[in-house]
Amino acid sequence: MRRIFHLIALVLLAAVMLSCGKGSGRGADVQLSSAMDSLSYSVGVSIAQEYRNNRMMPHLADSVNIDQFLSGIDEGITITTDQQQLARYAGILSMFQLDEGIKGINRLFFGSADVNGVKLKAAADAFLKALEGQDMGLTISEAQAFLQDFNRSADVSKLATSIGVTLADAVLNQNVLGNTFGLTVDFNEPYKAGVEEALRAESNPQEYARLAGIVVGRFVAVQRIPAYNQRFFGDTPDKHIDEALALKAFKHSVGAAQPLMDVNQASAFQAEMAQQIQADRYVDNKTTGEQFLAVNRNKEGVRTTASGLQYKVLRQGEGAIPTANDVVMVNYEGRLIDGTVFDASDDPEHPMELPLNELIDGWNEALQLMPVGSEWEIYIPQQLAYGNQQVGEEIKPFSTLIYKVTLREIKK
Repeated sequence: MRRIFHLIALVLLAAVMLSCGKGSGRGADVQLSSAMDSLSYSVGVSIAQEYRNNRMMPHLADSVNIDQFLSGIDEGITITTDQQQLARYAGILSMFQLDEGIKGINRLFFGSADVNGVKLKAAADAFLKALEGQDMGLTISEAQAFLQDFNRSADVSKLATSIGVTLADAVLNQNVLGNTFGLTVDFNEPYKAGVEEALRAESNPQEYARLAGIVVGRFVAVQRIPAYNQRFFGDTPDKHIDEALALKAFKHSVGAAQPLMDVNQASAFQAEMAQQIQADRYVDNKTTGEQFLAVNRNKEGVRTTASGLQYKVLRQGEGAIPTANDVVMVNYEGRLIDGTVFDASDDPEHPMELPLNELIDGWNEALQLMPVGSEWEIYIPQQLAYGNQQVGEEIKPFSTLIYKVTLREIKK
């Protein structure tokens, strides 16, 4: 798809996105008294960085109107599921996203975001007229074709009309208000009121900053904090990111005060916490695997290496033994300690080709002990398998794995 149409598509996509007083000193209004507090704060710092990198968000941080922007954030996080409120918010959001999209188009085709190109008011006027059913002299197909045509003339008026018609079609015929906010056509009026409110604010920097804060506040509260909550805690009901602390950190990071941690510190802390949370969540899985291996090591025929890998020779071959950089041909079946089969080579007549240096540690070690022609059962502790990672649906973090492996040949 051509670049110009991709930019318009971003504008339309952004139009359907779901998207505190100024302090002093280093986060003076926050006390971090636990690891969970610090995690919540770090999330706000990370979201602030995402906001800075999000080209479809209104960027008012560190401006002279920062107080109004922060006040708008507080207002944005309080927007409820009330249909009138949501419709107004959707209209405000559409205009901010349209404004950012138009700036991108102007930079691409006119060399500047603000000079000689499409004006927000022209595109928005065309959008509102098309939304009301007025004939704009362009069908949706003609508007989209014009936006995609690299050979078109630099007709700024037609470009603005094409943008407005395309956005109106998305709202009316693709039902973005219904799909995103659960709104019906009955809420077109408050939606249009939100559009007009945002347009009026364009000439009032303080009001513009406040409305920008509303958009950003809802983006943080409805879209990003829940995403981090799902990332760290999934559906665990008794653990969650502290929204108030995350919002404090976000506001500190965009200009309310000096944040208590920078982006790199926040990222490092989250990585450590993610490992700890995984360990806590799957501690029973880890313990069960250790208990299985403790019993298994004493069974007849089972051998244990210095690393903790266990194996049992079912058939000993007489061929060569692979080295670390070899590629081998194997048949195998992998299962969990409860017997669940999670992987297998499909056809015994067509073994799998595997490079040793790309395998998990347990496989790598075992294959460098096996002569070609051997069939072994290997028991891989979690630290030699996938550790705290989840792989697919069956292999949970800290899983002990069992493989039955037949080494067919070494492929030179």
